[in-house]
Amino acid sequence: MSMNNTLFKVDEHQFLLTDSTYLTKPKYTHDKLKIEYWQSEVNKYSCSLHAVITTLSNQFNLYYTLEERKDILKVATDQGFSKKWGWTMVDASKCVVDWTNKNKAMHIKSIRISWKLFRKVAYLGYCIVTGFHLKEGFNADKFDDGVLNFSKGQYGADKYGHLLTLASKTKFGIAKQLIAVDNYKDKSRMNNYEIKHSIVKDLVANGILFPSGFIYTN
Repeated sequence: MSMNNTLFKVDEHQFLLTDSTYLTKPKYTHDKLKIEYWQSEVNKYSCSLHAVITTLSNQFNLYYTLEERKDILKVATDQGFSKKWGWTMVDASKCVVDWTNKNKAMHIKSIRISWKLFRKVAYLGYCIVTGFHLKEGFNADKFDDGVLNFSKGQYGADKYGHLLTLASKTKFGIAKQLIAVDNYKDKSRMNNYEIKHSIVKDLVANGILFPSGFIYTN
């Protein structure tokens, strides 16, 4: 599998792929497998690790036992993961991919993409690791109707990061909506919730949705 090498510069240290022309549809999707986890079984702040674990699970039909996830946490902690606040998306992605390739005999590669491709690659069937940067309770309005639209004024100054998986939900084989897959399986109502396409651009512009994410191929 190959991908167009078109790039645009974000800053002097970061380049994002911007063209998904040559991405092929993956064999497995979250819509088919629905593999999810509860991050607090491992660590309260392990959303970065579990976002990647959830994404790889659904992209490659893998399952990570609780002991395996605890082992990933141990490796991550040795590499800089903080049990008091978590880790960065970039470091978590590399750590989980490296662990998976070594321990599950995989050959997974990560591709960093711009938010402008989120909807397109999700509709192809890819899961995306990305996150929000917001104040506590930022996703409270999802409980109203299962749609995250920030109707309760969560654009605040007291911010923290939370990573999750973005995917698409289909009906009769047609992609219908972009959904967030969180890491609280069976422990939180509406673990999957829709994000309105119409607000994605504004979320990025306001520093809420991460401007990039990771997808994975092998």
